[in-house]
Amino acid sequence: PKPLALARGARLLVGVNLNRNQLADGGRPVKPPKNKPGDEQPESEAVPVPNLIGQPETDAIKDLKEARLKVGDRQTKPNPDQVGRVLAQNPKAGTEVAVGTAVALVIGVAEKVKVPKVVDLKEEAARAKIRNSSLTVGWVTGRPDPKVGIVLEQDPEADAEVPAGTAVILVVGR
Repeated sequence: PKPLALARGARLLVGVNLNRNQLADGGRPVKPPKNKPGDEQPESEAVPVPNLIGQPETDAIKDLKEARLKVGDRQTKPNPDQVGRVLAQNPKAGTEVAVGTAVALVIGVAEKVKVPKVVDLKEEAARAKIRNSSLTVGWVTGRPDPKVGIVLEQDPEADAEVPAGTAVILVVGR
């Protein structure tokens, strides 16, 4: 994949979400240990992760809910032949995990996408609109303004065509 290029002075925040089970055994999920008599919490029920590869994203989400699992981190990867379909998942299909475990998905997107207009939207609505456009939310800064919580500026500008996965930088009223 192409490396991410940032403008001079730009910052990139990266969030990593791991649960306790993923920290053991090099990041591969493992079954939680069985509780001993007298432990306060009952043993978590383990369920197999369904195979989501190749499915439309909506079907994959439905299958996860039916398996009593959650949708985890959602990333996109340009793949014009598999737009809207699951390209990868973590944990892998067949892995036994606790009920409620989040499964990360990589979804195929078109090579170029149009940046949505998010100026004048509330920050959370802007974040959702950006993610739903196969883009990512980049650096978010605040600026004193009476429009508290409202997006004042965005970069790249609305309607620009950019590679899928591009980070959109936001300036929000604080």
